[in-house]
Amino acid sequence: MKKLIEIKELSKEFPIKKGFFNRQVGAVHAVNNVNLDIFEGETLGLVGESGCGKSTTGRCILGLTDITKGSVEIDGINITNASQKTLKSLRRRMQIIFQNPYSSLNPRMSILESLKEPFVVHKTLKGKALNIRLSELLDMVGLSTSVLNRYPHEFSGGQRQRIVIARALALNPDFIVADEPVSSLDVSIQAQIINLLEDLKKQLGLTYLFISHDLSVVKYVSNRVAVMYLGEIIELAPTDLLFSSPKHPYTQALLSAIPVPDPTANKEKRILLEGDLPSPANPPSGCKFHTRCRYVMDKCKTLIPMQTEPEKDHFVKCHLFT
Repeated sequence: MKKLIEIKELSKEFPIKKGFFNRQVGAVHAVNNVNLDIFEGETLGLVGESGCGKSTTGRCILGLTDITKGSVEIDGINITNASQKTLKSLRRRMQIIFQNPYSSLNPRMSILESLKEPFVVHKTLKGKALNIRLSELLDMVGLSTSVLNRYPHEFSGGQRQRIVIARALALNPDFIVADEPVSSLDVSIQAQIINLLEDLKKQLGLTYLFISHDLSVVKYVSNRVAVMYLGEIIELAPTDLLFSSPKHPYTQALLSAIPVPDPTANKEKRILLEGDLPSPANPPSGCKFHTRCRYVMDKCKTLIPMQTEPEKDHFVKCHLFT
């Protein structure tokens, strides 16, 4: 498979400033040394607890958030040091679907204005050709052209998310970051949006980075899954392999928490993590998970685990496999 996105040693820190002179006294380590490849036509799931750095990673990949260290390449072009002209042309190829459709659309702009905006910014289509394209976009997401003169507050959450998806597709992108695109929707609507995204992927040959904390959804849509903990990718594997044979204790705990029809049947297998997620402003030494791990060893407290491959295409950072 052709490599579309290549992420090398990506790190992002947010400064903590205090005092009258607003001096930096620390930093929040949101993303730490992430290395990841995303292949053409695949859906890569990115999972982890809230606050682990998933959304920040997605924004850094798209250049919406400046990175502290590392690089991001699309088709071999480094977007972290690209010129504004190059970056503008690359933005047509990379789009994002945000988590909350209520805040993704400007309430003062009609749907027509919102959908026209990408074409105005990039100076691509206008006139009759633009009207035809807008009609095509709305048809792709299951809406009619009668919605164009209405405003966001006149739609349900599911309809707004369809409009957001249409806007993301406007410039024929290759790569889309779907940042928890169904988490704010009702369960029945979630299924419709997920199926829509799957259909669009097949129809348009899209590549997704699907960010979510809902492992059931990730299992359904993803070809591979990366598990993130406190800003680091700690396990990466094909979906079936990860769900059938998780290696990292954190991944095992996440999978054990997936809801099942009969909770009593899974009660003995449930793994409860002790303690809270450590602060990214002051992460633990050694393995960052050692403060909550049931298999913790002395070396876990001081040594950072290296990435190993205990089985083909299955990568994990854990001292149990070093």
